[in-house]
Amino acid sequence: SPTVSGPIGRLLFLGDEVTLAQARQEVDFEALVPTAAGLPEPVVYLDDDPPGGRVSLVYPAGPGLREAEEAGVGMLVMQFRGRLELPFLEKLVRADQVREVEVAGTRGYWVEGEHTLSYLDARGHPVEERSRLAGNTLLWQRGEVTFRLESALSMEEAIRIAESML
Repeated sequence: SPTVSGPIGRLLFLGDEVTLAQARQEVDFEALVPTAAGLPEPVVYLDDDPPGGRVSLVYPAGPGLREAEEAGVGMLVMQFRGRLELPFLEKLVRADQVREVEVAGTRGYWVEGEHTLSYLDARGHPVEERSRLAGNTLLWQRGEVTFRLESALSMEEAIRIAESML
């Protein structure tokens, strides 16, 4: 794959590169980080859109984290204030792409292959977001925060990492 100069994930248009501490100061929710063993340090990005902010954690590909995209990205974890609404989700993907799953006792969705994600932002406005990587995506909510984990991982591995977020 081609060599990319600069921080990993910079071609994904995720906002500004910041420290985790800076991101946590800027958003109006508690930004969480996976604590599963073996994960490398992520590059942290902050965007002020949607309202309330969005924190994105970009993990480099490496052992146990297969490249999900040409730019050497192994996993992308996004979190923002918003609500997942199944009717929106189902309109934008084929029914056979979505599977309801459980993540730490809450309902989540596993989406295989390329898709478009729609959610309601903090103001209740529908927002449409295109798939960022070519990977599979695990979506779940904790309180008013929506999480999106995109990777080339299996559903079981993605759920294990999601459940390690603290």
